[in-house]
Amino acid sequence: MKTRRAISLVELLVAMSAATLVLTLSATLIHRAMHTQTRTQKFFEAERSSLRLCNQFRHDVEHAATATLAAPLPAEGVFLTLAMPQANETIELSRRQNTIERRLVQSGKTIAREEFAFPATFILELGEQQEPARLRLMLVTKLSDQATPGAPMENRAYLTPVRMQVIARMAAKADWIATAAEGEQP
Repeated sequence: MKTRRAISLVELLVAMSAATLVLTLSATLIHRAMHTQTRTQKFFEAERSSLRLCNQFRHDVEHAATATLAAPLPAEGVFLTLAMPQANETIELSRRQNTIERRLVQSGKTIAREEFAFPATFILELGEQQEPARLRLMLVTKLSDQATPGAPMENRAYLTPVRMQVIARMAAKADWIATAAEGEQP
């Protein structure tokens, strides 16, 4: 009786088809996992930037002597100037593309600069309240994948926008400088 030492072509094709199916499913799962990880990382980066900005904003406003807001809120450029009690020291908050920049200026020279990066679709609102003197900063970041209409339910948790609001009270002896219109000097 002869023993068979090789496999037939059909057996080889079935084995290759099964291996292809397993590899395809594995690649799809890995792609989904990496895509979800990237979206989650973007969410947490936006949240971390928002928290840093809110904490710094609260600290700056609480120590400021005067505040000047730009009205209306510009798409780019300085939107808030805080004069500090120290001589010739101001803090400027400006918006530039996807970032908010905080600059500490002393005697006309920038001595410190910090950037807070956000997704391209972030919304910034700044308001004031006279009695007691308070500033309200609100940030909403919308992730770009949020507009995908047929996104599966399990992916929607990572599409939640970051919403941060901070209301900071001015120092007890703080003064408001009249809100400057665009192009005007207060």
